[in-house]
Amino acid sequence: MMQSVWLSIVISCIANRKLPTVTQVISVITILIGTVLATGLLPFEHTVSIKGLLLSFLSALAYALTIQFTGNVGQTIHPLTKAHLMSGGALVVILCIWLPSLFPLHHIGLAIQWGSLTSFFSMLLPLTCFSFFMPKLSMGIGPIISSLELPSSVIFAFILVNERVTIYQLIGIGLIILAVIIANLLPLRFKHAYQL
Repeated sequence: MMQSVWLSIVISCIANRKLPTVTQVISVITILIGTVLATGLLPFEHTVSIKGLLLSFLSALAYALTIQFTGNVGQTIHPLTKAHLMSGGALVVILCIWLPSLFPLHHIGLAIQWGSLTSFFSMLLPLTCFSFFMPKLSMGIGPIISSLELPSSVIFAFILVNERVTIYQLIGIGLIILAVIIANLLPLRFKHAYQL
């Protein structure tokens, strides 16, 4: 999913016909290195599934497009309306794929309870925030900020489910946070020096 960071910047550069700034390139490289460390990918001892790689790349591409659409498409539409439309579209796609596996219905009350809670925090709230704030950010900053999702996941997994966190994961989290700081502070201090 973290591939969505560089994919979003590439899509944004193509759409706006601009090259990425040096700051963005440095931030993306730092985020990718931090992601490898934070996810515990090293040492790499697993077999790689080509199908899994393809599906995860498509997932990252869909996420990158979502980030672009919330920031650039339908800017005259109210952000809440945009979030509802995108959520509804996602629901239709999900139902087309998963509807056959939903029957017979077991534990429907529990599914609705947890499904509603999950959908609010994973779909409705993020899309609403994206719709409100992405248009206010400069090109390429939104995807870099969205990379904070991984450090948040690792931190909450440690706090809530007592998951073990290694020193490499802490270094990776630090690199991702550093990349976000670089992407937001350097352009303010050296506005013209880092433009390609």
